[in-house]
Amino acid sequence: FAVATWLILFAVFSHVASSAGGPYRTMYAYLHYFLAGTAVFLYSIAIAVAASSGAAPRTHSRVGYIAFTFLWAQVIGGSWLAWQWHTYKKSYTWSGLAHRVSGITALALISAQYYSAGEPDGAVASLNAENNYKRYEEGAIVWTSFFGLVVILSFVFYYETFKGLFESNKSGLMNESFL
Repeated sequence: FAVATWLILFAVFSHVASSAGGPYRTMYAYLHYFLAGTAVFLYSIAIAVAASSGAAPRTHSRVGYIAFTFLWAQVIGGSWLAWQWHTYKKSYTWSGLAHRVSGITALALISAQYYSAGEPDGAVASLNAENNYKRYEEGAIVWTSFFGLVVILSFVFYYETFKGLFESNKSGLMNESFL
């Protein structure tokens, strides 16, 4: 779980870097596709193994399945958006915005999972008698700090892309309903 969690974070950093433009934009985009796909694959394996043991607390398991669903929605939706862009050079602003909001939601759920696994009665403690869950909690703090940085960078880089959705006269009602 921890390896997949860090991979997904680096995948998002790559996505933000590709959106910032520059000479390495395409490389960062493909790095994002590879890292995100690998992370979701690793999550799939980890969840299958963890589900077979049944050792995780009930709330941790349920939130984990919700996060996992969001991650697969990200893979499917992101693959469709990438295919549309690379094949037809089409960009769907509302779909792209939904992809990003869904991604931030998935990362927030993953952050909660990281913390809950490191609790004294969490998933790591139930599997580990040496009380190494405290180190897991330290990792969660660092990961969540990086997650916060990703959110801030996302708003900085994507502001120009999405501000037209809310500033045009046609989308005034959408702006009010969105906010």
